[in-house]
Amino acid sequence: MKRSVYILIMPLLFSCGGFKDLAGEYVKKEKDYKYSLTINQDSTFSLVTQSIYARSGCKGKWKLSGDTLLLHCADEPFPAQIASGYMNEREKKVIILNEKRLQLDQVVLKKLK
Repeated sequence: MKRSVYILIMPLLFSCGGFKDLAGEYVKKEKDYKYSLTINQDSTFSLVTQSIYARSGCKGKWKLSGDTLLLHCADEPFPAQIASGYMNEREKKVIILNEKRLQLDQVVLKKLK
């Protein structure tokens, strides 16, 4: 019986260790825009998107679900909600491509060293 439990649990333990070093800053910068996502080990994040016309961002908590980071922006008080730079989309999905690359929408972010 113990051996059966061991055989069932071991694959789960090994599968959970795939993305240990996600913490860091991931960016994509082009002529007209910049994306910056900072992932912290304490399950918090900061996301900033900039274009030549606008800058928006949010901070909040992230959760790992398979190969996807689920970002949930913290609620802001009312004046901030109508201010310039408020990110209306409060939840984002980020696909983990590998240890150094994340995909946010159609943009691939690369981890800074």
